[in-house]
Amino acid sequence: MREAGERTGKNSLEPWTLTPGLDETSRWAFIVGAPRCGTTALAEYLREHPDVCFSTPKEPHYFLMHDLRGAEPAQLRQAIRDRYLGLYFRERQGASVYAEGSVSYLFAPERLEPILKLWPRAKFIISLRSPLEMVPSLHQRLFYNGDENQRDFNVAWDLTEQRRAGPGVVVSVGRRDEGHWCEEHRRRAHADVADALRSARAAVANCERVLVFGSFHTVAAALKAP
Repeated sequence: MREAGERTGKNSLEPWTLTPGLDETSRWAFIVGAPRCGTTALAEYLREHPDVCFSTPKEPHYFLMHDLRGAEPAQLRQAIRDRYLGLYFRERQGASVYAEGSVSYLFAPERLEPILKLWPRAKFIISLRSPLEMVPSLHQRLFYNGDENQRDFNVAWDLTEQRRAGPGVVVSVGRRDEGHWCEEHRRRAHADVADALRSARAAVANCERVLVFGSFHTVAAALKAP
């Protein structure tokens, strides 16, 4: 009876231990921002590496759109296996590093908690850029995507305080798919990037797991570190 029980216990672990990318020893990297700071270029650079499986699309926003902080371990693993790995990492077989680039996570660091439960060794990459270049670029992108209704950057800038309080926030004009941020976090995205960076560091706790850079030539080497 004891041997049968041992076999049962061993088999119960197989769905998790035999799923590439799900084991807690898997090496994960998350490009969490900032938006319009070269994250797409970095993602494509990593995607070309033969050892890296990068998500398709680049920004699934999964942990923002699905709050899994209260999920039981088995429930969490099953959700990640079926609705995260199965959808966004279909070509993960044989990879040694898994990565994605949802820049929305920078503005919702509390949603990183399930990631740290699943993958304690996960690393978080934050790319920065001069705010004088980043903010107008972000505004242009938001307007192009239908997430901003003010074409003129100066007009949108003058609405910052009002939008931070809630009124006037534009939410995915004409679209409400998972690739767009929910209203709560789009409002928070108007906050100072430096504040978001501090919050992300606090959420991860171990600052050695947070790589902040202004260019991406050192990222590949950093991902190889323990």
